[in-house]
Amino acid sequence: MRTTRIRRCRDFWTGILFIMIGGAFTYLANSYDIGVPEHMGPGFFPTMLGIILGIVGFSTVISSLIHIRDERIVDRIDMYVMFMILGSIATFAMMLPWFGLVLSIILLIATSSCACRETKWKETLIAVIILLSLTWIVFVKFLNIQIPIWPTFLT
Repeated sequence: MRTTRIRRCRDFWTGILFIMIGGAFTYLANSYDIGVPEHMGPGFFPTMLGIILGIVGFSTVISSLIHIRDERIVDRIDMYVMFMILGSIATFAMMLPWFGLVLSIILLIATSSCACRETKWKETLIAVIILLSLTWIVFVKFLNIQIPIWPTFLT
């Protein structure tokens, strides 16, 4: 009888944990109405999240069993970059109700672009225009979500 050897034990158990959490989400969400993608019910998001988490866990378990020759060492985490990215997201979330979508996205991209020291202002401006346009089209026009577009002090 041939046994399977776990190559990376930490990845194996992480994958098992993902599968268990994804299975629990899917099982518990089964009591809610799932609906269809056009008219999602309250169980749609947790069910899809559980399925996706289970798939990620399964692929992590499989990859932990496969021998990979080219192991790469992960560099140390740059705390400045992490702080700037997470701080820009938190700033966006806090400022959206008062500053509106336009100024909040400009602030989000301006703050997060400070995380990369090689970013040029032209690239930041292009990112602002593209992200602002796509956000407005998707969330305001198509999904009709009630997001304040302009700051409260201007309206």
